[in-house]
Amino acid sequence: MARLSSLFQSSIGKKVFMAITGLALLGFVVAHLGGNLLIYLGQDQLNAYGYKLKSQPVYTLLWFARAGLLSIVLYHTITGIRLTLQNRSAKQYAYKKPTTLYASVGARTMILSGLVILSFVIYHLLHFTFIATDPALQHLVDDQGRHDIYTMVILGFQNKAISFFYIISMVFLWLHIGHGGSSVWQSLGFRFEKYRWVTDNIGPAIATFLLLGNASIPLSVMLGIIQLP
Repeated sequence: MARLSSLFQSSIGKKVFMAITGLALLGFVVAHLGGNLLIYLGQDQLNAYGYKLKSQPVYTLLWFARAGLLSIVLYHTITGIRLTLQNRSAKQYAYKKPTTLYASVGARTMILSGLVILSFVIYHLLHFTFIATDPALQHLVDDQGRHDIYTMVILGFQNKAISFFYIISMVFLWLHIGHGGSSVWQSLGFRFEKYRWVTDNIGPAIATFLLLGNASIPLSVMLGIIQLP
């Protein structure tokens, strides 16, 4: 137990836990996108998906998962900021020239992108989960008596300010995952030279997929591709 506590407090240990929590969050984001893309199949498909999520015992498990994911997001963000500041402090004394000159944009903006993503998660929960930003959306019901998630999403993204904030947040998510999704393998000790081209490109590939998928929804609403039923 003492060894585990010592590992958790060490810089290496924090990087390992950062990598593990990062992978957990990445898995959730990919799965979440899969559900969101059902909007392209129409009102019935998306509302049926939402109805299943609200059925017991799935709904109870979903709230436990949300609480766990929010805790992971907070831990990941706080620990990431601390590690980044520690690394910058160490490099300031170790090198005459800052190594960030040679780092990618994603690596240099990890703190900024992390804070933007955290802000987005909080707003996104208030907007589409708790429906606190526009309580009138809680009363939307389709012809089968289900909560009309399809209409709620369209009405939400018809507000250009919300759509632009969503898209900008996805760009920062792209930067964050593009770097973190590749460096995670080094933190876990799986970055082998033979397969380096895979580990170096898997982050940018997933990040681009998420950006295109997520950003396409508000863009499709604003362009009239996805319309109210």
